[in-house]
Amino acid sequence: MNSESKNKSSILIVEDENIVALDIEQGLKRLGYLVSGIVNNGKDAIKEATATKPDLILMDIQIQGNMDGIETADQIQKLLNIPVIFLTAYADEATLQKAKVVGPYGYLLKPFEESELHTAIEVVLQKHKTFSAKETLSKEALALSEERFKLFVDFNKEYALYMMDKEGNVVSWNAGAERIEGFTSDEIIGKNFSIFYSEEERQSGRPEHDLAIAKSEGKFEEENWRYRKDGTKFWASTVITALKDKNGQLRGFGEVIRDLTSVKLNEENLQKAIIARDEFLSIASHELRTPISVLSLQLQMAQREPEFKIDGKHSSRLEKSLLIAMKQVKILENLINELLDISRIQAGRLEIHTVKTDLSKLVADVCHDFEDAFNSANIQLECDLQDRVEGNWDSFRLGQVVTNLLTNTLKYAPGKPVKIVLRSIKHMAILTVQDHGPGIPHELQSKIFQRFERASSPSISGLGLGLYIARKAIEAQGGAIEVESEVGKGSLFKVTLPLNRQEEELL
Repeated sequence: MNSESKNKSSILIVEDENIVALDIEQGLKRLGYLVSGIVNNGKDAIKEATATKPDLILMDIQIQGNMDGIETADQIQKLLNIPVIFLTAYADEATLQKAKVVGPYGYLLKPFEESELHTAIEVVLQKHKTFSAKETLSKEALALSEERFKLFVDFNKEYALYMMDKEGNVVSWNAGAERIEGFTSDEIIGKNFSIFYSEEERQSGRPEHDLAIAKSEGKFEEENWRYRKDGTKFWASTVITALKDKNGQLRGFGEVIRDLTSVKLNEENLQKAIIARDEFLSIASHELRTPISVLSLQLQMAQREPEFKIDGKHSSRLEKSLLIAMKQVKILENLINELLDISRIQAGRLEIHTVKTDLSKLVADVCHDFEDAFNSANIQLECDLQDRVEGNWDSFRLGQVVTNLLTNTLKYAPGKPVKIVLRSIKHMAILTVQDHGPGIPHELQSKIFQRFERASSPSISGLGLGLYIARKAIEAQGGAIEVESEVGKGSLFKVTLPLNRQEEELL
């Protein structure tokens, strides 16, 4: 065999029998390999492998010294990335199982042919070359990934990202942490993270509590005030994560903090603005109520004054003007009453006065009051009311609810028929108002029962308070109100009320 055509791979021979070792050496040379050395014990094998770094080691399992070939191979592989082929005259199961732990690349049973040795060496060298290439690529990819992650963590200024040991001492610190907390890495690494808590919280054991929760549940998260280096506080969104190895052993903690102070202040300012608005609405509605009541009274008196009559009758122009004025005053009264109700609801003072009420008669009376308005709007109103549906309810609030529902049909479904149905079913009163108007889009159906929300065009008047007040009034009496609607096919409002709700339940 032409040795010049062979790859000059170097091989270390570890064999305790000199004659066998020399025979192997001659065979390797004939096959074109280089022999980096021959040793007969584990200690010298480790020393020789470290010094010469051969491409492969032929390791006899039974060698001289305190270590056998398996233990020696294990020590070498912990130090060096060198493939090993075991040479043994013993193929018993116990020896093979022990050798497998080391992860050798191959075995050769003595005695072996030179061709067998050659095949085994070439297979192992190629296998190791392929494995080493993949390992190199994997290490490079891992290093690149770690570098990217380090750059992301180190230069991220939006979030404080840092690591702690098992006791909560800071071991790493990024630019975001320095910006948010005010400490440089030199100032904070090695110190306990409890420095970010108030003195009162430290005295109460709050930092230890947070770590204990993270350890037992995997993470701890909250929004709370934290403290910077200069003593100022900021509103922090905090997540502490327990870092455990594959065996479940705690190795430390990671913490992520985001400064949400501006969001917190905006929320507080918004809440103050809402409170101020509600206070203004309450005061304004009370102040407006008196002059509107006086104006309404004066208009009613004007209608009865003899000097406004000609031949004992009102002039048509004057009568029309008075009617328009009365109508507008009534609208103002309703708006003011809605604002008053809103202020009461927000203050938790919506009063419910329950008496035994025949809901059927109440609905019929409201429908009667709306007859002229429905006729003027060319709306056919059909009332299908069960006789005597009685319960313990606030008749004023229920009248307000029915009035609101009928007023909405006048606004949104002019010229379309409206049907009201009242039934008592299984201890519940069920009232439905069905119109054939434009309908309400699905995404708006839950919003129309909220404050200042409307599902109509801006051309239709109103503050968007009626259904909100109706919902609160119904819920305060143990009931519910909901809507079923489809665009182009109208809407059905459904009110349910318990028939036998006790007075004490409403207190």
